[in-house]
Amino acid sequence: MENLTEPAVQPQSEPTTSQMEPRPGFSAKLARFFNANREALRIWLGWRLVIFILPVFAAALMPLSGPGKPTFNNPLDPWLDRLIWRWGQDDTTWYLQIAGQGYVDDKTVAFYPLYPMLMRLIGFVIGLSQPDEAIFKLAGVIISSLAALVFCIYFFRLILLDYSPQLTRLSLIYFAAFPTSFFLFAVYTESLFLALSVTAFYAARHNRWLLASGLAALAVLTRQQGLILVAALLFEYGEQIGWDWRRITRRLGYFALPALALAGWLSWNWLTFGNPLMSVVATQKYWGRYITWPWWSFILDWAGVFYDRPGSTGYGPVQYTDNPAMALPLLNVTATTLFIILAVVGYRVMRRSQFRLAYWVLALGCLLQPLISPVIGDPLQSLPRYVLLSFPSFVLLARWGQRSPVFNYCYLGLNLAVLGLLVARFTLSYWVA
Repeated sequence: MENLTEPAVQPQSEPTTSQMEPRPGFSAKLARFFNANREALRIWLGWRLVIFILPVFAAALMPLSGPGKPTFNNPLDPWLDRLIWRWGQDDTTWYLQIAGQGYVDDKTVAFYPLYPMLMRLIGFVIGLSQPDEAIFKLAGVIISSLAALVFCIYFFRLILLDYSPQLTRLSLIYFAAFPTSFFLFAVYTESLFLALSVTAFYAARHNRWLLASGLAALAVLTRQQGLILVAALLFEYGEQIGWDWRRITRRLGYFALPALALAGWLSWNWLTFGNPLMSVVATQKYWGRYITWPWWSFILDWAGVFYDRPGSTGYGPVQYTDNPAMALPLLNVTATTLFIILAVVGYRVMRRSQFRLAYWVLALGCLLQPLISPVIGDPLQSLPRYVLLSFPSFVLLARWGQRSPVFNYCYLGLNLAVLGLLVARFTLSYWVA
């Protein structure tokens, strides 16, 4: 008969150094990183290459904005002009001023400090302690590009916690194809804020609330939508404890970090300009923003498509001095309508437990913020750029695309065409969003 008793365990000696498995070297760690994130890295690289290539052909699509074409001293200048220097327009001017000179007046305080301070830090490093405006702009391009890479990696990791790899991949592709997604590579704060948002959510989903709160605190110092991110994370915490107050732990106290970040920013405003809400006052005083009901902004902007609004900033085709075909007056209202639909759909999907409540709170907040604070004469100005911060909405779009090939082809075809047009406009110094 076969003996079924367990064999006696023989005592083993401690393994020697030669028997121990060697620690993986840098190349092995790098290979492991690429293997673990290859899908996100492929999408980021393809996205980045397309955004780099489009400006090269931009001059064939439309003339350069301004009194005349720039003069170049060597053959590399036109390439650098298209690929680096022209990736900073409009708001970039203020970030460059803050990075170089600090907050010199109350107008600059409309822009939050983290992004320009990072520009200043990196500018001093790559400029060998003597940076100029060009160095600061290069620093901004580097920050935005790296932040976009972090966003892609952690967006993929975060969405993969709840959905299939196919849907996750399509969600990131839909985000990259959105017409204003190129702002993640420009000297703007969208990429940094999104990188902080997805990493904060990823940390929260792994119950690392100290890290999540610290990242949220940095987001508060990046954009005013940082408070919406904090609110969404609070909802995530509530869901994780089952909305049972008896399960509240000290982790809730970590939310003091974003509160302290906000208090520090408000205190600095108060000490410097005599008003803790000076950043809000500046947007109203110098950028014509005011508070109203969200549906009123939507109605006004739709009406503005069909007639000339008094006091318009010149976004519509009637007022614009460049090619009317390039003004895209429907961009604002189309983006607004789409994301309102997504907010409604997101609520229904969330009620069926197929979409996290915290994601819906973030998506709704990032939509309502520009709707309740429109611009005089151009109510939904820049909204196609602001809705990028609502990254969970692209999961809902991908769900549609996965179910309907027609929707998938229409979304990608139309959005990529408009993306190319807007990149051309932006790199030729025309207003976009």
